[in-house]
Amino acid sequence: MSFLLPYRGLEGLHRFYRNLAFCLLLPWLLLLMAPGSLLAEVDQERVVPLHLVAGEEKASRYVDYINNEDRVFTLEDLIEDQRAPHIKWAQNHSEVPSFGFDSNTYWFRLVVRNESSLIARRLFEIKNPVLDEVWFFQMTSSGQIVKQLQTGDKKSSNARPFFHHNLIIPFSVPPGEKQYIYFRVTTGCLA
Repeated sequence: MSFLLPYRGLEGLHRFYRNLAFCLLLPWLLLLMAPGSLLAEVDQERVVPLHLVAGEEKASRYVDYINNEDRVFTLEDLIEDQRAPHIKWAQNHSEVPSFGFDSNTYWFRLVVRNESSLIARRLFEIKNPVLDEVWFFQMTSSGQIVKQLQTGDKKSSNARPFFHHNLIIPFSVPPGEKQYIYFRVTTGCLA
């Protein structure tokens, strides 16, 4: 597509490009500054009632994440953050978090509460079977590990908790409890 613009000298051309740049950048700046922005940092955890993520409902829009690029976080750091929040988690609001081909390690956090009087049994599906390594940790509010497992494309399909082309992790939450679900995701970068 091409445009024919009237020539008004260099000053008119500079003004045109300055206005064009402003019009192209303004929506992005508003998006970044908006409350609940896609790149917003979290001061408080978002607790999701498990009944909201039953069936085919996407839990990913409730997931918070941190990148290990600047600092390497350990599970102990995350447990300490549960007690006294100090880690700046970023909120994901999209259907599927995507960081492209990135060799950095990411931590994801989903805080859930079972508001029913029955044990809530769920399957957490990660629809990216080519992730090299996924560590799953389910923790109580006090920091006790309830479940821990490793999966990813480096493990054979037979060794996964669920035989499926995607990564599926079963978990359950007792009635009335709030629990933390952490995923540590590492993948290689295509060279």
